[in-house]
Amino acid sequence: MLSAISLLTMLLVSLSETINETNMGKSLLQLSGGSLLMVELFLLSAASPGSCFAILQSLKTTSPPAITTRNIRRPIGENGSWA
Repeated sequence: MLSAISLLTMLLVSLSETINETNMGKSLLQLSGGSLLMVELFLLSAASPGSCFAILQSLKTTSPPAITTRNIRRPIGENGSWA
């Protein structure tokens, strides 16, 4: 669902006049205001489907008990403390 929303957002944002070769070629530090916001939104929505698909691939290759224990061990630390 998130990847579909990201793709739709990327397509809608890319129709904006501020998403052009000139603004995409500039550094984020050289932009300001609305053009910076639109470029960042475009880049974020372009990167989001890739991360969604990477998470789906990792879930596909990992067995469910390992996912559960990994998600429990990560916040509390390997030794059981909340460090």
